[in-house]
Amino acid sequence: MELWLVLIISVLAIAFASFLIQNVMKRSVGTPEMQNISNAIKEGAEAFLARQNNCRFGNCRCALTFCPLRIFA
Repeated sequence: MELWLVLIISVLAIAFASFLIQNVMKRSVGTPEMQNISNAIKEGAEAFLARQNNCRFGNCRCALTFCPLRIFA
């Protein structure tokens, strides 16, 4: 009984998510000024994430990753 209930709720959740996706995709992307602001934010966010994900050996994040190994060694 519980398995069917979980499956029914899961299918309903996926159907609702699909409805929300379609609703958002139908909407306007905004005025040209809004698009310019959005593109500037997106460009800055992508640059920030690229910088954060660039992990070299001397990077602090890599050093902190191996820090627990030094404690237990």
